[in-house]
Amino acid sequence: MENEKMMVTLSVKELDDLIYNTTYRAMKRALNNHFHGIVPFFNKMNDDLETIVKEIDYLKLRKQEE
Repeated sequence: MENEKMMVTLSVKELDDLIYNTTYRAMKRALNNHFHGIVPFFNKMNDDLETIVKEIDYLKLRKQEE
């Protein structure tokens, strides 16, 4: 069965759906493997952004003091 080949014809919509679903599954698997789901990923991203904003505010304050 390993060497068995098959030819398939798909409409443009079917091909688009196949690519979308394959990409979605790969993205979901990557998020689960690397970030243990999307919610913790967004929480970490939000925490990182808050840290960056605090650092920028601190730098602005130091710049004003000079």
